[in-house]
Amino acid sequence: MWVTSAPFWPARWFGSLLAWFVANSRRAHARLRRGGLGVRRHDARALSRSGSGVELREQTVRSRPTALALAAVVSSETPAGAPRETATISPNDIEQTVALLHDLRGLLVLDLTQVSSPPLEHCRVLATSWPSDPAAPTHRRRLVILVKFEHWVLLRTVLTAELELLATKGVEALLCYEEQHWDDWCLEGRIVHNVERVLRTLSALVERQRSESTGALPASHWKILLATTASILDGSSPDELCELTRIALGCGANEEALDLANEAVRYARKGSLLACRALRLLGVAMMRQGLGSGAHALRDALDLAVAIGANLEAAAVLNELGLHYLSRGERDEAESQLQAAVALCPDEHAELWAPLRNGLAENPPN
Repeated sequence: MWVTSAPFWPARWFGSLLAWFVANSRRAHARLRRGGLGVRRHDARALSRSGSGVELREQTVRSRPTALALAAVVSSETPAGAPRETATISPNDIEQTVALLHDLRGLLVLDLTQVSSPPLEHCRVLATSWPSDPAAPTHRRRLVILVKFEHWVLLRTVLTAELELLATKGVEALLCYEEQHWDDWCLEGRIVHNVERVLRTLSALVERQRSESTGALPASHWKILLATTASILDGSSPDELCELTRIALGCGANEEALDLANEAVRYARKGSLLACRALRLLGVAMMRQGLGSGAHALRDALDLAVAIGANLEAAAVLNELGLHYLSRGERDEAESQLQAAVALCPDEHAELWAPLRNGLAENPPN
């Protein structure tokens, strides 16, 4: 059979062009998910605060939707590296900017992470002030309402009426917390949580409450925070359950810590480092609840740590056992636990046994 390549040249050229386009589209989407495309546009409008009001201004931008607290509201054309402003945002600011928002197209972000208290009134003003279209909306906008994680926890079941009202006005809005992968919802309609970042946020919140005498969250709020965080876990991640247990112990939610530690023990692989850590946290939670069997759990954790050569975990267990003995007035036993912990972990890991050392210093022998 006689064949020549000439008649097939246009098809081959078109096929190569199509393959190049698909490959570049995939690479562009990947870059977009990681942090923004390198392509810049110069025709975007962003909102900025100037003295007494809010105005539109021209800006060199990236196409990835990015949260930016300039005027509490931004479009999808906000530059990724722009600085954040810490000015307080009031409900009146939201009302003044709704008209400007209504003229913008594409993806919008309302950044309320700088608001100190749960921004319920801000969201109500946004929903009621948004203009109603006389006819059925032909173009739906997506709006991310971005808040602190603790505010998201408290508001996520409260704002249903406001979100439904915005939907009747052609705005598909979603309440998101600051650490969330909210750009996945903007781009693909998927709601994706970020448990690792949430745990870091809660840990920092506990440390801040320890160091500051004001601004502490009430115990009832902590219970809701812990329960919500546990609900967005996949239920079988012992390392995340252990970290959430540690946070619960840090904020004084001992009952919740006991439940979380039991879950961590259940899911941790037997004989593993995580199983040892879960047992330690379970023992601490049990003793905080006044359960004498907590000391047995700690000894089981110590035996496992020694068996698998986990010196750091063993030192942490010895610290907890020493504190237990010190609380019972058994100073010699407490000092013995401290000596063993120091022998396992020298000064570079002193934080593991520092609470026991400090406790002994604060309670000198009679």
